[in-house]
Amino acid sequence: MQPVTKKVVLKTYQDDLAKLDDEKYANAVDPQYGITNRNLIALKILSYYSQPEVQEKPSEIEKAIVQSFLKSIKGDMELNSALKAIAQTALIGTGLNGTIISNILAYTYKTRHINTFNSAFDKLNRNYERALNGEDIDDEDRISLAEYSSIYDVAKLHSLMEPLKQIGFFDGDPILEEFSDRSNKCLEILEKIESDFKDSQVAKPGKLTFDHTEKKSFVMTGKCLSFFELLIAKLITKHGHASKLYSEASGSFVSHINPDPINEKFDMRSYLYTDIYRIKIETLIAPEQQAKLKEAFGDNWLTVVNGMYAEIEREIHDNTVGKFSNLSASSESEQYKAGISSLLPFGLGHKKFAKNDFNVIREQVFSQFYTTGQHKLLCSEFVAHTTIAALMELNRRLELELLKKPIKPEGRIVKIPFDQHEDLHRMHPDRLLYVLKKAGCIEEESDIPLVSSLFVRKTKKAPKHHDKTVERHVQASSATNINYLKFSIN
Repeated sequence: MQPVTKKVVLKTYQDDLAKLDDEKYANAVDPQYGITNRNLIALKILSYYSQPEVQEKPSEIEKAIVQSFLKSIKGDMELNSALKAIAQTALIGTGLNGTIISNILAYTYKTRHINTFNSAFDKLNRNYERALNGEDIDDEDRISLAEYSSIYDVAKLHSLMEPLKQIGFFDGDPILEEFSDRSNKCLEILEKIESDFKDSQVAKPGKLTFDHTEKKSFVMTGKCLSFFELLIAKLITKHGHASKLYSEASGSFVSHINPDPINEKFDMRSYLYTDIYRIKIETLIAPEQQAKLKEAFGDNWLTVVNGMYAEIEREIHDNTVGKFSNLSASSESEQYKAGISSLLPFGLGHKKFAKNDFNVIREQVFSQFYTTGQHKLLCSEFVAHTTIAALMELNRRLELELLKKPIKPEGRIVKIPFDQHEDLHRMHPDRLLYVLKKAGCIEEESDIPLVSSLFVRKTKKAPKHHDKTVERHVQASSATNINYLKFSIN
């Protein structure tokens, strides 16, 4: 917790402790803060004892009040809303500590699915060792994405509860002690799985990630999508975001626009809601070109080519923030337009008359173009541009290598899997995936065994009557009313 001086939070609640015996007073709502007197006094007790300068231990009455508070507020989203308002006010002289308010905000939110936590924890605790030993785990005994969400949230509470435990607020309360122990165990197992996940990552060039909106909703919130979000997934794109995935010695990272350029570690939590595909370079090289590459590099020509491609990808994405400093995500209206484009038949909404100049795209990515001026791209448009640039640069380097042999290259060695009339500025994630699948150059990555043995990454199929309802709405939808639907392609 953040250090707070004793002068900021004083023991101002002592006269109110005895009043809590009066249920009417205890349950009355404080007009200033919008929470009950019982909860307000508990927060003041926590605020006082959280200060490092305070060496005394809480009294039995203070412990009992805090223990009752912590047990009763699990998943209390009404209190959560009130605390958000309190956090916006000046707290000096009120007996309240801003860090405690923030921590209890997190506590109430991360326990919102507490009713499903215990069964999910039992599954995790029971199956982790079984999975390590290679034992088969039945589908119904594996952990769903929603259950994972509750486990992850409670594990993250460990850092909030441990200081309170050290002060003595959990002493003598078996319910809180067990909850703390389970939180600690969740964290321990998830960290082990994370380590195993990191070790299982295979460095291959050309990996693309697509955030599956329904999976992501379960992982991040523990809830399914709303009806209209499901409608968008069926009508336009089931993926809400696209990124490039690349590997370094320290692990795997995604390079993307969200909404500014950023490199982020690709962890197991991200993996659970992500569909990963890899561009297979060999599918973009015609047999006659493969023969020339074999002549130049020998039987291991594909290893050489993939190594060059991996190096180019790292050059582009190692420092996304620096190389694309003046690039940001397109506006919401542009995202809508990309979605609406999918409503036109035969893919016409995704075509344009002017041709894409792939050489210009390469030059822009490998120059200072995105560090000057102001530029906007969709997330999947960024993935398309950097993929085209990488493939064009790979062509350039391969041609130079062939000329050294000397072998005269004829035509482009590696085909570009995008049509020159494809409107890249109307390319949402599923359109990108469609184009690459149509080119036959992409394959989905297989599941990581340990993770797939513990967790169910697939979403349940909607009932038939639900599908038909969605289809009726799809048929009734048009470019004029799609703006009423909220979706994001960022």
